[in-house]
Amino acid sequence: MLVLGQKCVRNQQVDISQARYHDSDAKQIKAEKVVQPLDILVNATGVGSAGRVAQAPEQLADTWTTDSHVLTLRASGIDPLYLGYFVKSKQKVIEGMAEGSTGQTEMNKARLCTEIVVTYPESRATQRAIASILSALDHKIALNCRINDHLAVLLEAAYDGCLAHSSRIVPLGEVIKICSGGTPRTSVDEYWRDGQIPFFAPGDVVDSVFSLSTAKHITKQGLANCNSDLYETGTVMLTARGTVGKVTMAGAPMAMNQSCFALVGLGVPQSVVFQAIKRVVRSLQAKANGATFAAINIKDLETENVIVPSSKTLDRYSNFAEALLLQILENEKESLELSQIRDVLLPKLMSGEIDVSQVDLTQLNGHLSDG
Repeated sequence: MLVLGQKCVRNQQVDISQARYHDSDAKQIKAEKVVQPLDILVNATGVGSAGRVAQAPEQLADTWTTDSHVLTLRASGIDPLYLGYFVKSKQKVIEGMAEGSTGQTEMNKARLCTEIVVTYPESRATQRAIASILSALDHKIALNCRINDHLAVLLEAAYDGCLAHSSRIVPLGEVIKICSGGTPRTSVDEYWRDGQIPFFAPGDVVDSVFSLSTAKHITKQGLANCNSDLYETGTVMLTARGTVGKVTMAGAPMAMNQSCFALVGLGVPQSVVFQAIKRVVRSLQAKANGATFAAINIKDLETENVIVPSSKTLDRYSNFAEALLLQILENEKESLELSQIRDVLLPKLMSGEIDVSQVDLTQLNGHLSDG
């Protein structure tokens, strides 16, 4: 039996890798805590996570239950998949209902039940048709994610194979340049208003190889007045404070704040920098003996030893990795486009502004039918 907690509800999906296991025979579970297919899960408590929403899949391979940190909503008299999309569309509003101190907030269940007014077409067939369109987009996004996860594993395994051949051990600072970031003054409107330059921060890290979008953007004037360069696509980003130790690659040219490092290869390709930094983070975590990282500093990075394959092996890996990284990036760009289409369609379909019978998914994205 899987027990879902607040860590399992993120990115509007249920992440069972964060669930706990319990012997269902040894633990008495209340019926209302057992998750049914298409139940909607809402984080009841958390630091910055209260109000996050996800929906259980239509088929559950195991028994799921929730702990006290997760609320369960179940459809009655409405298509459950439609309700799931409606509630997910209100996530920002629901997050705003969390009450309490900044250290720990808690959902006000009464407000959730009374202030979120569900609107829906009377026809269940129309409800299901709307949900099916949105679900088709999500299925393609999920397929891209699974493909990218597989490609990322291939990249890791190939690099491990390279390290088994002739290689050398050097301080990281000899083969990787460590660059810092900075934040333009938030009080200067011209640095931020209508900004088009992605501004990367630790909170922008996602569970994928590339980071394509950021919560904030700055202007060219803002870039000229902060301590960050405009880092190229493929630059490796490492979060050094806040969410510490996350590694990603820039999916587009972007600046970054002072809580991150940008890492650029000195005679080694970015595909190798990405793999090397992930191993450095694991080494630093091991040295911390399980303690929570407070921060990563430049000295720790520069003096950490890294294994660098021989030039011939390095070139062979780079040629292999570049093709896979390009495919990963294209898949992530497509997923971002599809998610934007879904988010635009959702309120228009639900309000009736767009007639669901007039929507042709193959016209929305030429690759949607490929899955």
